[in-house]
Amino acid sequence: MAQTTIARLPAKRVVLGVGAAAAVLLLALVLALTLGGRKSRPPTGGTVPAQNVVGSIGVNVHLSYGDTTYSNFPAVMARLKALGVRHIRDGACAGCVQENARLRQLGQAGFRFDLIMGDPKNSTGTLQQNLASVRQIAPFVTSVEGPNEYDNQGDPQWLSKDLAYQRQLYRAVKGDPKLRHIQVIGPSLVNSASFAKLASIGTSLDAVNLHAYPPNGGPPAANVDEELRLAASEAPRKPVVTTETGFRTGGRPLPGNRPVNKRLEAAYMTSLVLEYYRAGIRRSYIYELLDERRDPQGTNPQEHFGLLNPNTRPKPAFTALRNLIKILSVGGPASPLTLQPPHVTATTLDGSPIHTITMQRGDGSQVLAAWETAPGRRPHPLELTVDQSASLSIYRPSIGRAVQRRIGPVTDTRINLGADPVLVVTGPGA
Repeated sequence: MAQTTIARLPAKRVVLGVGAAAAVLLLALVLALTLGGRKSRPPTGGTVPAQNVVGSIGVNVHLSYGDTTYSNFPAVMARLKALGVRHIRDGACAGCVQENARLRQLGQAGFRFDLIMGDPKNSTGTLQQNLASVRQIAPFVTSVEGPNEYDNQGDPQWLSKDLAYQRQLYRAVKGDPKLRHIQVIGPSLVNSASFAKLASIGTSLDAVNLHAYPPNGGPPAANVDEELRLAASEAPRKPVVTTETGFRTGGRPLPGNRPVNKRLEAAYMTSLVLEYYRAGIRRSYIYELLDERRDPQGTNPQEHFGLLNPNTRPKPAFTALRNLIKILSVGGPASPLTLQPPHVTATTLDGSPIHTITMQRGDGSQVLAAWETAPGRRPHPLELTVDQSASLSIYRPSIGRAVQRRIGPVTDTRINLGADPVLVVTGPGA
């Protein structure tokens, strides 16, 4: 079902920091809101390493936005480290001396990057100039992507230009010994109808690019199936990456797009990254790290997507996402076990739909994550069944990092499930 954008947010104004060239980085954030559709694709196998889920989480930043709170780079870097993400999305910018220095500093600290490689307007330099800047930090770059939402930039020739630019990008990266290890992601799109128009682009990308914002601030599962259907209409056998997704906590309501309160954002943000991983999306970049400017009147939707407030203090969603990452990271990477921990399954007693993932942490413990796909106003009873008598530790990342409840030893029990996911841990280090 073709569907155009319901609501477009104001385009971002970019002001480069000290030492940057006159080029500007235009990253227009537009919400392509879609509904319904195809069955999601859970990861193969019954249990996945918890670190794989952690590694699927990324966040957008704008290091060249010199007139926003991103200019406070020490605070930005400190918050990124505290959050625990490993992957960052920004835009390549050939003349942005300060941004490129900051990317190098972050790379040396262990972060890895997805970089937007400009557009047909050469807003951040020519493609070759941007590629030259990427070569300087190539060990830290895991992926690059085509033009950002160029189908909504008012160019009547956007299709031919998007295709030509992506093909040139792919050939240049794969033909360069210093860059050929880097994944090439396709261009991001706003309008649903644009995906099928790019159906011939599959040979010039390694992964399809989605900007999959849940419509109307609804639960993350609301539009995942349809977004995956759109991705398949562009390149049916390619992996999928969501380079923008998230919620906003302020600004005026728009048709098809409404803000959520900060507590609900915290609940939904943790289920979002779990939902997308379960659906088979390789990586999901939250939009964005921080609110760029103060909005005292609360009228500008663009200024409320951050996990951090404009003063860089965390919103509840930042804390919830940090808690989830910390809980799943216990023990580091998972290793083969000689003894399998008890296995837990979950069902709702009232028939409300849920999704689950079973993960293994590095200490050998098993984590069952369960969340509702269409949360209601009241919690729903969740029955937990264990294949052998075991003690259960119940975590709720949106509430805190510590165990919220200990149960057992039991073979079955009941808890309540609300809008936020629960993590049920069994085995060592629970």
